[in-house]
Amino acid sequence: MPGLPETIEVAQTVAQSFQDIGIDAKLVEVEFARALDAFRGRTTPHFILPVRQTIRQINANARIYYYTGSIDPEPGRPNGGVAYIEHQLYDDVYEALLRRTDPAERHRLAQEMGDHIYDNYRTIPIVNVRATLVVNPDEVAEYKFGSLTGVFGHLEYAKSAR
Repeated sequence: MPGLPETIEVAQTVAQSFQDIGIDAKLVEVEFARALDAFRGRTTPHFILPVRQTIRQINANARIYYYTGSIDPEPGRPNGGVAYIEHQLYDDVYEALLRRTDPAERHRLAQEMGDHIYDNYRTIPIVNVRATLVVNPDEVAEYKFGSLTGVFGHLEYAKSAR
């Protein structure tokens, strides 16, 4: 994945850990667009893929990972989101979160979806690799992270110390 140079080493380590417990994992490097086609095309649910980001509330990622959205009638596939995991409950929760402003109700909805994902093994975090950026203050006076999690973007806004 672009911007994630450590994924090869992490994948090899995870595959070795699987082998240690008797699971023969086959590593295949593919362009993310091909994986995305498989998710949306509902052809291959058997992916273990690296997603590097901060650990966030389930509703923060709902639109990306758990929302099917409208279905394209021609191929019968979702139009939006990544559709890693499809379930009517997740679509309902996402749409309810768009309408609700009460923090307690939003928490209840996110908890309901999170419990379902956990109880049904829909997403299993295997390893957490934290992103760290080390900056030499003699070279860089200021750097503010962008809005993306787990990726060092917006480097053009770094201010030189010289």
